[in-house]
Amino acid sequence: MSDPAPSSTTRPPGAERVWHRVRLVLAGVVALGWFALTLWNTTAGLSLLLLVCTGCGAAALVTSLRSLRLARQMDRWPSASGKMLRSEVRTETRYIDGNYGSEAVLAFSPDVEYEYQYQGHTYRSRQLILVNVDWSRAELEQTLSRYPAGSQVTVWVNPNQPDMAVLERGEQKHRQRYLRGPIVATACLLLGLGGLLAMYLLR
Repeated sequence: MSDPAPSSTTRPPGAERVWHRVRLVLAGVVALGWFALTLWNTTAGLSLLLLVCTGCGAAALVTSLRSLRLARQMDRWPSASGKMLRSEVRTETRYIDGNYGSEAVLAFSPDVEYEYQYQGHTYRSRQLILVNVDWSRAELEQTLSRYPAGSQVTVWVNPNQPDMAVLERGEQKHRQRYLRGPIVATACLLLGLGGLLAMYLLR
């Protein structure tokens, strides 16, 4: 039998898929919690929100710790030749509550896509680093200048999951970005557990 033909794979980054699902679940259950607060009594609604906070914090902590563990293994990932298909700065407008109402804040993140060959197969990835976090515009533009669209690049591939690859490896180089997720997730988890414990002791 002949070897199978190389396949072309285009998938959203694994960590990004999980975060997207967590955000959808969080948004849906927070809406449910708000509904509970308005139609039920305050204790029931608050309990539901604290349970959601605890569950989402635990899920996010597991995901972020997995990304941190993979980041520490990246120095042993093999390299592959790749080609940049897209390299741009994505700009989003987000609204946060301030002292004088909602305030618009600009958030910047990498919008990259590249194709690479690994063990006879063709893959595509949209990950600059393993985690999807915001950057300052100046730092992101400086980083993306090393990966212009159409250029040949070195890609670092997870040998256990070849459709997972990054352009920048090394946990130390982006340490603050990899630690941000576990810190926020832990705070959310402790807030939920602390609130539930307080309600139990005070009832």
